[in-house]
Amino acid sequence: MLCALTLLVASCSSLDDFETGGARNGGTADTPATESGDSNTSDGGSGDGNVPDDPSVTGEQAPDDPSIVDPGQINPDVPDDPSIAPPADADPNAAVDPDAEDAANALEAGGVDIPDVEVLRIQPRVIGTYPHATQAFTQGLEFDGNQLLESTGLYGESSRRRVNPGSGVVQITQPLAAEEFGQGLTVHNGNLIQLTWKEGVAIVADPATLDEVSRIPYDAEGWGICSLGDRIVTSDGTDQLQYRDPASLQLISTLAVTIDGEPLDRLNELECIDGLIWANVWLTADIVQIDPITGQVLTLIDASAIVPDGVGDEDVLNGIAFHRTARTMFVTGKRWNVMYELEYPFEDAPAS
Repeated sequence: MLCALTLLVASCSSLDDFETGGARNGGTADTPATESGDSNTSDGGSGDGNVPDDPSVTGEQAPDDPSIVDPGQINPDVPDDPSIAPPADADPNAAVDPDAEDAANALEAGGVDIPDVEVLRIQPRVIGTYPHATQAFTQGLEFDGNQLLESTGLYGESSRRRVNPGSGVVQITQPLAAEEFGQGLTVHNGNLIQLTWKEGVAIVADPATLDEVSRIPYDAEGWGICSLGDRIVTSDGTDQLQYRDPASLQLISTLAVTIDGEPLDRLNELECIDGLIWANVWLTADIVQIDPITGQVLTLIDASAIVPDGVGDEDVLNGIAFHRTARTMFVTGKRWNVMYELEYPFEDAPAS
């Protein structure tokens, strides 16, 4: 059984509580993002048709914000923190215990009692603040080495893009067809996989050029996706995660996610880190860490203190990317003007 994890945290009630002389770039951002909208709106609509054009698609810099440090002062490759080093034997996409599949099958068959887990509830500690384009309706975020990949949504505006994580400058963008709504993305075995919302297809692309390589039929609503060892994990906005074959995306099994013994639905963007699954919870500022065998939430990060002031109700936290060299977590939200770098790794603690 995987154990719960702990984190050194800095409690704070607003952006003003964070230091203005940060470890990465010394800046914070509290400028409001723009109007609300979401791929997964309650009426199932297609999003806000009045979203302004995104200047970043043309290769322009993310909108200026006087509260954000001059991008020219930021290392475009995201400076490594010498005090944070990955374990020598770390496997970025490490699979869970070799017996995990047998354990998961036993759980599904009802042959194993799942002990209660006390959820560790924490607040994040911000160590870096970077610009983010406010027109980017972020649906997925992923590092491929030092390259930050982002998927954006809304019909007629969806794209996959490569972004300089330090400056927010969009280096490459590939738009989706007008009738396609971009959702989560991940990199697995050298291929970028991008989901679409209701279009029944996943797009396979070259992560370096973002050029489309092929398409795979997809039999569900696309929300979040991440690579976990030899499996792909997806979400569909419910309390169920799906394990899929990486080549065909065919369903292998499902995992019911619970917190304090109750189902946790609206699971959205996913990131797999060190054999565990992290998920945004749609319409909240929560990020949860999920045991990939039991489905239990082990840790809940309450990120409400870093949500920019004035954002729309549906311009929520959405986007988790783990920088595997620096061992830090980057997060942002739909149409946010800021992306945060959070302290990581966590330290092992006895299981509750």
